[in-house]
Amino acid sequence: PICYARSSDVEPLPHKTASGNLAAHRACRKCREELVKRNAPCPWCRTEMVWQTVFGVLDGLKGATRGYRDGQHDELANLMGMWQEYEMVRTKSDISLFAKEMATDPAVVARLEGALAASSGWLRDSAGLWIRFYALYADGETELSEADGDRLRRAVDAAIESFERDHGGHPDFVGAMYQQAAVAVLSASFSGLSTRTAAAQARRVGESAIRVFRRHYAAQPRCVAHVRERLTRDYAEAVSEIVWGSGPGADPIIRTFFHPM
Repeated sequence: PICYARSSDVEPLPHKTASGNLAAHRACRKCREELVKRNAPCPWCRTEMVWQTVFGVLDGLKGATRGYRDGQHDELANLMGMWQEYEMVRTKSDISLFAKEMATDPAVVARLEGALAASSGWLRDSAGLWIRFYALYADGETELSEADGDRLRRAVDAAIESFERDHGGHPDFVGAMYQQAAVAVLSASFSGLSTRTAAAQARRVGESAIRVFRRHYAAQPRCVAHVRERLTRDYAEAVSEIVWGSGPGADPIIRTFFHPM
């Protein structure tokens, strides 16, 4: 690596374009973080790094997180999709680093604190993002202060509480809420990271979704169909065993919305 350190966190640098033998273009985690902070090219060949493009994506995600308001349900839910697309093509160290960038960005922190103080529906509609970031922290895969980690935990709790209290007034929200949690689990699974906390939070969301559905919508015609409009069966099935285990009929989401009695 560039610093000649012998450590277990040395990885190849992610060049935007490959030309020639780049096997020796490697860096330890500390040096990678410094290169990312400076938005620098490869120190050996000066080729543009992937993160120089990713910074634009990250800035867009930060801006959307800060900018969207209560009532922009689809836009807020799509934040998790933006993160999923990013996580699926990044290294584990980059995922950790950029999750930290998101969770500690001063404007994002201020928006989170304001939403927590107001018990805002904004948290409900962006729940997947906070589930994913909290899972990275809780499973030891991104380094945050205790205060930053606790803020993410509170955001997840508040999102679920907001959903139980104000479920959006339409069964679409039941499907959308679980879809966000499922995407958080799939993001972790596809990137080879821990699914432990993401799955536990998805289970909480799923149990909440079942309660809300039974309390408000179960007796109404076509409500199951409305849930399925926002909950992709492939996603629900892909996380089923991770979240609910492998026993027959163990998954109440599949049982309720895709195999109704």
